[in-house]
Amino acid sequence: MALKSRMSVALILMILACSFMPASQAQAQGEEIDGRSDIVLIIDHSGSMEENDPQFLRLAAAKLFIDLADPDDRIGIVVMSGTGATRKLNSLSLVGSPEANKQLKQQIDALRNEPMGEETHMGTALNIAYDLLEAKSGRSNPHQFVVMLSDGLPTGDGQVDLVEGATARFQIRRYWKIFSIALAFKAKEGPAYLQQAIAEPTGGEVFIANNADELLDRYLDVYARAGDNRFVDRVEVTPNMLASLVSVEAAQQPTQMTFVLLRGNINGRIRGLHAPGGLDVVKPYYQNTVYRSDEPEYELYKVPPGAQVGFIGNWEINVAQQDTAPATIAILSRSGLHIRMPSPTPLWPESDSSLRYSPVGRPLLITVGAKDIQNRWVTQMSPVVRSTETEWVTLTDNGRDYDVAGNDGRYTGLLPPFMEEGDHTVQVEMPGQRNEPVHIRNDYTIRVTSLPTMTLTLPDSASTLPLEKSFTGVLDIQSRADFQIEDVAFTAAFVERPDGVLDTLAIRPIEDGRFQFEYVPQFGGSYRMGIAAEVQGTGPMGIVRYVDYTEATASVPEEGPTVLIQTGFTNPLVYNNKGALNIPLYIGSWSTKREYLQIQVDGIPEGQVIPNELPLEPNETIRRTVTIHLPEDFRPNEGELQLIFTSPEQRFAIEGSTMTVPFVAYSNMFIPILIGVGVVLVIGTFLFIRRKGKRRFASAPTTLRRAA
Repeated sequence: MALKSRMSVALILMILACSFMPASQAQAQGEEIDGRSDIVLIIDHSGSMEENDPQFLRLAAAKLFIDLADPDDRIGIVVMSGTGATRKLNSLSLVGSPEANKQLKQQIDALRNEPMGEETHMGTALNIAYDLLEAKSGRSNPHQFVVMLSDGLPTGDGQVDLVEGATARFQIRRYWKIFSIALAFKAKEGPAYLQQAIAEPTGGEVFIANNADELLDRYLDVYARAGDNRFVDRVEVTPNMLASLVSVEAAQQPTQMTFVLLRGNINGRIRGLHAPGGLDVVKPYYQNTVYRSDEPEYELYKVPPGAQVGFIGNWEINVAQQDTAPATIAILSRSGLHIRMPSPTPLWPESDSSLRYSPVGRPLLITVGAKDIQNRWVTQMSPVVRSTETEWVTLTDNGRDYDVAGNDGRYTGLLPPFMEEGDHTVQVEMPGQRNEPVHIRNDYTIRVTSLPTMTLTLPDSASTLPLEKSFTGVLDIQSRADFQIEDVAFTAAFVERPDGVLDTLAIRPIEDGRFQFEYVPQFGGSYRMGIAAEVQGTGPMGIVRYVDYTEATASVPEEGPTVLIQTGFTNPLVYNNKGALNIPLYIGSWSTKREYLQIQVDGIPEGQVIPNELPLEPNETIRRTVTIHLPEDFRPNEGELQLIFTSPEQRFAIEGSTMTVPFVAYSNMFIPILIGVGVVLVIGTFLFIRRKGKRRFASAPTTLRRAA
């Protein structure tokens, strides 16, 4: 009690968003599955409530939750107080009919006359709630949950340990949810305890309200968050006149509409509630099919399936009150649609609400959609998603980028990377960010942790891919000592061309943990490559599946100036005794401007290129000689080098950007040169002697020549 009185912060609403056990698994265990709910309401009746909730609004909030329940739902009440007073008020009982609701509400109202306890036996109350659900476990379903209202921490001998034990029991059942509402905490350690002791172990969530006046609103939020086909919205209307309330469309597939006037300090009433076609459901004619409840704190009308009025069209309301301040109407809608998140893959593949994993520091690739009662994906839903750290992101179903197929009802988008490890909540809403009270919404828990991720490697010249020439990209994703990768499936692999057209990349394995693809750019501009892989492996957390996404960009020079480079030799070139190798080149420039050609050498350690840059005049064809100086400690008898030609800032394209030059040493040519010189001397001597002999013969006397 003393600890409780010091703690007072607003309202905390903890929602267990993850139901880990898939329905099919429960069926395999022989349990009956249905869509009805079993709900246990824990009501704090300790002494501190006399200060924090003197008007017993917590009792009104519990009664509101009973009014919101479906006809086949069962509700049990647990009173949380001190020793002997903490008990079940009733077992799980069917509600939904006016008679059943009236009886249960009377039991709750009786608490007004019961003394409040000196302690808060929270652990005992949670264990009683568990036992109530356990008694009905033969009718097991993912819609069994607890709503606990308290304004403080557990007090009394052993209660903290009992809370820990009760939380562990709920964790074992996995699919049971805990909605924990805390009222009027003042110290920070209160919310921190509830977050760490109950919310985090069960995947819960924390909400805050400042006073008891907000309790009814928070119970509306709990009701809406208890299922992914529910949504609550609040609309302000002008009183004392027929005012527009909401327009409902067929595409929203509504199955139930509930309208609640929260009176607060204003003593108003609903004078008229007109369904589409002008039918006023307030009239007694509709009392057999439209459920209604009138309490001092609120007034409620619930239009279920099969009522005498339709859902589709415009709804109007007339609120009668003495002052002219706007009246607030809470609209709770139910839909035949259910949100599903195929990617990232849930830990339990058949349980959409179970935990999902994502690598820390990587974009989160999300695919969501809505299914109708025939289990078909629904189009034109325009969902939005966000995490607690990001703004809303609109998902698309256009068949582009990472969206595999267009207009199939599965919407895809990227959330910014989570840079910190831990559990993060991702909210999904459909239709997204519209002024429509009929929505569906769900929350998912993403566990961000260190996981193996892809590395995309492009060629060294990745910033300037060759035009119309194939290049190869390599993907690496390797196992680690603490995580063994078992399977990698590429769910999306594309190239977005400069014209916006997407080309698909064919990725193939080349060795364990390594993959590659080839692509041929067809024209100049920027190319964006995106690759998504679904990875399955085993780590400290067991077997998990997650999605990793990576992107890379590269550019191809736009069509423009071209420089052609050809060799001016056919045989190996000879470097001289000073290590100078002269290389003749033919260069043609088809540019209207003065350009500069940069030259580098590869294959000669510390080799120097003179000049390392050549100026090219507009539209000229020239012969140039480039000299490579070989260092003294690297002058082999023979070898090859490569000349690499580049354009500053990729101003022009180069044909023949790499040239192989074979060379030999000067000493290797000495003997062939001597032999050549010797041959020349012999031939020259022979020709000289022969020529001289002919001259002598020509100068001899005529008689001698005749005789000869």
